[in-house]
Amino acid sequence: MLPLLANTLWLCVAVLAIAVPAGTATAWIGCTFDWRGRRLAFLALAGLLALPLYLQAAAWDAAIGRQGWLGPVLGMGGAPLFDGWTAAIAYHAIAAWPWVALIVGLGLRAVEPELVDVALLDGPPWKAAVTVLLPRVRGSLWVAAAWIVAQVAGEMTVTDMFRIRTFAEVLYSDFALDPDPARAALRLAPGVGLVALTVLGMLGLAAPWQAGPRQQIRHPAPPRRWPGSRRFTASASGLIAIAFLVPIGSLVWKLGGVATSIGGGWVRRWSFLHAAEVLGRTPWEFRVEFAWTFAIGGLTALAVLLTVPALVWRLRDSPRRLALVFAAGAFIAALPGPSFAIMVAALRLNPQLPGWIAEPLDLLAERSLAFVVFVLAIRAAPLCGAVAWQAWRTLPREWLDAAALDGLGPWRQLVFVAIPLRRRTLAAIGLLAWCLAAGDLTSTVLLAPARVSTVAVRTFQLIHAGVDDRLAGLCLVSLAVFGILAAGFHLLTRKDRLWE
Repeated sequence: MLPLLANTLWLCVAVLAIAVPAGTATAWIGCTFDWRGRRLAFLALAGLLALPLYLQAAAWDAAIGRQGWLGPVLGMGGAPLFDGWTAAIAYHAIAAWPWVALIVGLGLRAVEPELVDVALLDGPPWKAAVTVLLPRVRGSLWVAAAWIVAQVAGEMTVTDMFRIRTFAEVLYSDFALDPDPARAALRLAPGVGLVALTVLGMLGLAAPWQAGPRQQIRHPAPPRRWPGSRRFTASASGLIAIAFLVPIGSLVWKLGGVATSIGGGWVRRWSFLHAAEVLGRTPWEFRVEFAWTFAIGGLTALAVLLTVPALVWRLRDSPRRLALVFAAGAFIAALPGPSFAIMVAALRLNPQLPGWIAEPLDLLAERSLAFVVFVLAIRAAPLCGAVAWQAWRTLPREWLDAAALDGLGPWRQLVFVAIPLRRRTLAAIGLLAWCLAAGDLTSTVLLAPARVSTVAVRTFQLIHAGVDDRLAGLCLVSLAVFGILAAGFHLLTRKDRLWE
């Protein structure tokens, strides 16, 4: 177990060392400086938040991995530019960077504008960042670090690609090889619990530095144009452009790449007709995978919408209960992805269960999506609950007081006041739950019936052989779907002004 713990912690530390400075610098530049194309750049960065790790890994693998185009350009032939530990760290850091920028950016918006103005009068912007901004976003930095550790330690997509043994990867592989899933889970339980407690400890360190009341967030210091800021804004724009355009461009190149025999040799070229043909047939070729993905995502979104907002509403006036619920949510988010799937599978396969319980469970597992939807809803609950809490917290208090004076109880206030006022946010929570469920790999591959194959599972199966035109088409169509849903989430929450 010690080697697994060392590998998991080393991967987390390496990703933190890259993603936290890059994300913090990006958030600082976006909140401090104003430049042409700023909104477009950060919309592109926000779009990366909605992309599952398997899609980002496939897109970057098309550029720097096996059969990637960058290796031949640099004279490395067919060898990947990054492989093994280097590739795993790079892929995770690229995926974590936008999350750090978002979390730290929200923390920067809570800093008192007058303090920023005074600091900017006393010195250059970088000095204001060190003396004023960084001390006041310590909580956001700890939250971002905890989120990264939870995601990196709980994800097995990239580590399985490069055969790196971490807790999540071993949980997945042991489940496939060990006939007794409970034994595999119990063997790794101490290490998994230690990682989860580490995440909870980091969140505990963030508590004393949390942002103050809502009125501090309403009027953030506006971005401005400062002499000498062009090098900062150019760096941020360049990094965002690389992170957004290079993987998509690599998939487009793979989509239309054809090999032609000329003079006894093979010459690769790009064909628009071939790209259009592959892209046109992709939805039909993978129609079964898309259908199952939409079904699982839709059922998970429905389950989340029916439970999570009501639970947060019920606990919103009880700080202690709400704190316990959020601690439980943080612990759920900190557990590796396969953990819940293995626990559910171990419960179903327990030989000590009486037949009148075991037979219905087997029927549900083999002929329905009940188990996978149940686990995915639990996995999506913490993040969706955080959005619901922000939605209820920002309701106009005078409306709720007026409803209480009219005799409406808490649940009638929810039905007649809160839900109509936050219907767009509830729709956004549904989109978020759908994206999280559709982007999940481990729970789906472990718990879904044998006949079920989603886009995530199919992509995971194809990516081990390298990115070809079929996989590029599948990834581009999936990117379009997730991009549309991300834009919908942004527009819905923006109209309700949750983050201002």
